[in-house]
Amino acid sequence: ADNEQELGEQPFIASLTFGAERHLQFRHKKSSEQGRILLRNGSLLIMQPDFQHHWLHSVPIDQNLAEGRINLTFRKVIPAC
Repeated sequence: ADNEQELGEQPFIASLTFGAERHLQFRHKKSSEQGRILLRNGSLLIMQPDFQHHWLHSVPIDQNLAEGRINLTFRKVIPAC
């Protein structure tokens, strides 16, 4: 989870995907609600503030995947005073 002080109280997280398509799976920490999103080449995913406080997420390993994938994750870091 991104709970570091340097990210501020309500951080947005941007995730940019290049290469092979993969599914991002997520499930709510307290309920049985779950889902998945297909991340295509060039996809930009924005995680709203508190997403990681309420949801678990992962990109499962796919043994049949022949093509590579690169994911760039962006966070705004607030320098300590």
